[in-house]
Amino acid sequence: MEGLFIFYTICAAITAISSIISLGYASLALMSAPNDGSAARNNALYSFSRSVAIALICCGVFTFHNLAYLAAVSIMMIVIAGIDGVIGRGISKVRMWLPWGMAVVNLVALLMVYAHFF
Repeated sequence: MEGLFIFYTICAAITAISSIISLGYASLALMSAPNDGSAARNNALYSFSRSVAIALICCGVFTFHNLAYLAAVSIMMIVIAGIDGVIGRGISKVRMWLPWGMAVVNLVALLMVYAHFF
């Protein structure tokens, strides 16, 4: 079971890092949005609030050691990163490939956890 703990921790770390990167982008969007009550500012505020909640949920995998919880938050971040990559296609190659890379790494880590578990 020690190997499972190692893979669990690696997957949890990747998931948390992915959520923190997303939070960083939401923070940048909030800081660059004009503070005038515009739609851009409101969208940035909504994005930031959701990113904070998602980051807290993802970091919870270090407190609540549960495979189902890890799978749920990892899959959530894989989907979010995949969609972020699609959105990033129109912005830059980094904003496209970084999320997709994180999604693939997160998926591989999650598969390693379940391969070691079963």
